[in-house]
Amino acid sequence: MKEIPPYNIQAEQAVLGEILFASSLSYAKELKPEDFYLSKHQAIFRALQCLLDKDGAVDLIILGNYLKNKEEIENIGGHAYLVELMNQCVSTELIGQHTKIVKEEAIKRQVLVKITETAGKIRSEDLNCILEGLGEFYANLNLMSVPRLSPLSLSEFFGKDIPPVEYIIEGMLQREGRTMISASMNVGKSFFLQNLALAIASGQAKFLDKFEVKKAHVLYLDLEMGESALKQRFLQMCNELKIENLFVKFEAGLDLLDRNDQKALEKWLSELKIDVLIIDPIGDAWSGDENNKQEVGKLTTYLNILKTKFKLSIVISHHWKKKTKDIKRGGEMASGSYKWGAWLDQHITLEGDIKNVTVNCEKSRNASRFKPFIIKLNEETFTFEFLTDFELKFTEQTLVNLFDSFNCERIEIKQLIQRVKEQNICSENTLRKLIKESELFQVDKGGRSHFIYRKEKDSNLFNPKPCQEEASE
Repeated sequence: MKEIPPYNIQAEQAVLGEILFASSLSYAKELKPEDFYLSKHQAIFRALQCLLDKDGAVDLIILGNYLKNKEEIENIGGHAYLVELMNQCVSTELIGQHTKIVKEEAIKRQVLVKITETAGKIRSEDLNCILEGLGEFYANLNLMSVPRLSPLSLSEFFGKDIPPVEYIIEGMLQREGRTMISASMNVGKSFFLQNLALAIASGQAKFLDKFEVKKAHVLYLDLEMGESALKQRFLQMCNELKIENLFVKFEAGLDLLDRNDQKALEKWLSELKIDVLIIDPIGDAWSGDENNKQEVGKLTTYLNILKTKFKLSIVISHHWKKKTKDIKRGGEMASGSYKWGAWLDQHITLEGDIKNVTVNCEKSRNASRFKPFIIKLNEETFTFEFLTDFELKFTEQTLVNLFDSFNCERIEIKQLIQRVKEQNICSENTLRKLIKESELFQVDKGGRSHFIYRKEKDSNLFNPKPCQEEASE
């Protein structure tokens, strides 16, 4: 007995009735006639496409007359069948879901045809040719063309059952999120990521004694350290504890845009039921130009596919660029243009050295950013330990105290710089930043020299008295 290909007659009828009811194809733009299994449904959809593209409107009379002129009315079941389709539809609220069903069944039929075709070639064709053909078919199979649901009114959106954002590490690592840990060289990014991986896999109560953790399966991909160093680190961190949920792989030369590497990675993610994928560092995970946003976009697109397909949290590390004349701090997301920053849900930076590392949240898309704090590496256990919350050493009050020490109403910035250097109060860069961000002081840039003075409610009426040092010049 011949097997019936997959299709859903009720969904096909619903879509056709809803298009006729709405007199619009906007709900089903991504469908093609061949996506319908029944030939009469293909004919009706083709007629609807033609009429709506030409005239922008259709009803039962117009559709029936069109099919009659094409001598197809009897083949589709007559006017009675069109009336039946129309009568089955009372609204277009679910057309997005009905369209999705039709499209998915059509894709299943394509897959079934390919499998059947391949089965017939198994004994006669070369294995590599067969695999190449399957790979090409898979690559061309546009699963992303499954239609999206139509936009909702705000009241409908409020009524939709949408789960809240969840975190694997509260406030730091979002479930099904995208997180980057970035820093300059030798700050401890890999130590930090390895600590993080162990905390999640072991179900540690709190990461760094600050952030609550939910246990999950983790795959840690090391792309630069090597197996010997990796093994030694984890041995010291674990202290011989058995961690069953953490999977580790050193993979030199990985290219996430190479189809063979993608297949291998996707196989691991599926078989191991991975929840969190850590890639350390992302710069070694592909062969593209990290300073080209279009090329970075190709990589982030594939990572998005992985995230959706496997419901992953993806964590990557990224090296900052070295300090230059234009990049004072190093990094500042110079690599990859702005593409990485726009893609991330969380961006966490590490600054300092392994004995005194400041951890800062530069970006948090769905929650408030945690306050900066300081950690240090225990060199015996290779684990980071919380030291203290970070407090700004230099604040607006620093600038107030410095300004008041001159006992003047207007002071040249050059004089301020000279005093902070003489008294070792702070650096010139810190002082300039305090002045730039100040809410209490105004900068006068009217002459060759720049001055600051206190802001007043009406600065136009304020004529500040110059400092004696300035007047004496």
